[in-house]
Amino acid sequence: MEDKEKTLEVLPDTSQGQEQRGTQSPLILQTKTQGNETGRNADQLTEPRPSAPGKSQFVSNSEGVLYREFERNSDESRLVWFSSPLDVIAQTRDANGEWGLYLAVQNPLGETLQWVMPMSMMAGTGSAYREALLRMGLKLGVNGSKRLYEYLMTARPERFLRCMHSTGWHGPKFVLPDSSYGPENGEEIIHQGPTSETPFRVKGALGEWQDEIGRLGEGNSRLALALSSAFLGPLLQPFGQESGGFHFTGNSSVGKSTLLMAAGSVCGGGGPAGFVRSWRTTDNSLEAIAPMHNDALLCLDELGQVAPSAAANIAYMLANGQGKGRARKDGSSRPMHFWRTVFLSTGELTFEQKVREDKNQRFMAGQSVRIVDILADAGKGMGAFETLHGFIDGKAFSEHLNRVSVVCYGAPFRRYLELLTADLANFVVRARTWLQRFESEACPQHADGQVKRVAKRFGLAAAAGELAVEMGILPWRSGSALWACTVCFWDWVASRGGFGSAEAYAALARVRDFLAIHGASRFETWGKEDGERIANRAGYRRNEGENVLYLVYPGVFKSELCNGGDHKIIARHLLERGHLVPGKNQDFAKVHKLSRERTTARFYTIKASILADNLEDSPFEETPNDVTA
Repeated sequence: MEDKEKTLEVLPDTSQGQEQRGTQSPLILQTKTQGNETGRNADQLTEPRPSAPGKSQFVSNSEGVLYREFERNSDESRLVWFSSPLDVIAQTRDANGEWGLYLAVQNPLGETLQWVMPMSMMAGTGSAYREALLRMGLKLGVNGSKRLYEYLMTARPERFLRCMHSTGWHGPKFVLPDSSYGPENGEEIIHQGPTSETPFRVKGALGEWQDEIGRLGEGNSRLALALSSAFLGPLLQPFGQESGGFHFTGNSSVGKSTLLMAAGSVCGGGGPAGFVRSWRTTDNSLEAIAPMHNDALLCLDELGQVAPSAAANIAYMLANGQGKGRARKDGSSRPMHFWRTVFLSTGELTFEQKVREDKNQRFMAGQSVRIVDILADAGKGMGAFETLHGFIDGKAFSEHLNRVSVVCYGAPFRRYLELLTADLANFVVRARTWLQRFESEACPQHADGQVKRVAKRFGLAAAAGELAVEMGILPWRSGSALWACTVCFWDWVASRGGFGSAEAYAALARVRDFLAIHGASRFETWGKEDGERIANRAGYRRNEGENVLYLVYPGVFKSELCNGGDHKIIARHLLERGHLVPGKNQDFAKVHKLSRERTTARFYTIKASILADNLEDSPFEETPNDVTA
């Protein structure tokens, strides 16, 4: 009887309408009949492979894996089917030196899934690897478990692959779950994990994305920043930058989530909310998700869905770029997850406001540098947008972006990686030029160090956007990304009160608020002789002409007004803003003579002018919206 074997033809996943470039890992293996011939390494697949020399051997073909069973004391044998199609493609080794097998498993629908099986899963009873294969759709026959173990343990494929647990840069190559970009020479690299779980899917052509989404970013500062940020991830490593991102905040229905949907469409989609994930997760699950977005974009929607403590932990872990240390059963350390990512987030509250909902949480100024709050409303009466490109209103504009973002995605990032890896050194030089231009035009030299760090983040987003413009991916005029990031940066500077230190503004606000609340109840009037007594007195209130001075006891100043902060630094901030009357010999405290006690005492002498200080110093001579591309 003629045995017609099947040729398994390796095809990229073109069901989503986009040609995928780079070195492809097969996603779906389709079959076609070709008589007695097999097209995919036919001799290799059908040639018996010894399991135990002289006793048994395996045959792998399109019908499955068969075991050659020999008759006792005879050379006669028969082939016994024990597994549906399962091919051992290559041996793998990861960055931690752990070995595995790269397997192709065909499910009952005829689709083939790839999986890197760690060899350590075959230890003990082996139930872990069998469970994983069965979950993918593998079928086993009688004695299948035993034969499967022998088949895998004796496999010796000649092909070797380097296996990575995260996307992003690995040497000169940029790795996605189904593709790698960069030089063809050198070690073959693949991403470990089922390709079915990747968010970096592709649907629709680049031109379609440009017409439906990309062109709409020009003239819209928030949208252009979000789209530019989607191209920023691959620049983090060349510029030595840490993880960080932007948090769009404001009332509902202004278009915050739309910004994330549009940005996510640059990189991929296919999930319930496209490329966007929810804040409603645990730090443990996000620890597994973050490496999938290494050197790329991560979108997290609706900060309000998580508790303040969870938000603080997740944000700290994301910005810190590494997971938790864990131990194996034998006490040795498990490999830790590491990542660099650009994340975009949304919420009705600023990140600081969210964290402060928990009385036990402290918001550190450094967090505001890693997670930058941006008011989503652009201030033009159209929500997050300034230019509607012919749409009737902001709602229609937003609905269009949401609708097309789930049906057209992924192609821009693939094209960006293809061009970037082909001439990385030159594009890094171009990006540095755009970054330097942003820093020189948008951020003054006297700015606080924290402000300069944030400026660099905005500047790199601008540089990434301008590179995408130069590559022909973003259909904008040159300078459009620079304009958008400048507008958003200046809005951020204005919201924080200026280019100074965030800690300084917070400390001055505490002093101002203390005097506003307790100025009448805890400060005795200076020189009053009628026996006025103040409970829990903080000091004296003294009139000097038209000026009012608050004389604060040093102990109260340090413990209550400074609230544990460095009292000398806070006093210096007060002096620099003209709200402190210093003493002699560069002493921040001034000696006053107490008329009633006929003695002297030192006080921190604060002018009432601080009560009128809104702690905002305008960072620009022109309004941000006057900036042009």
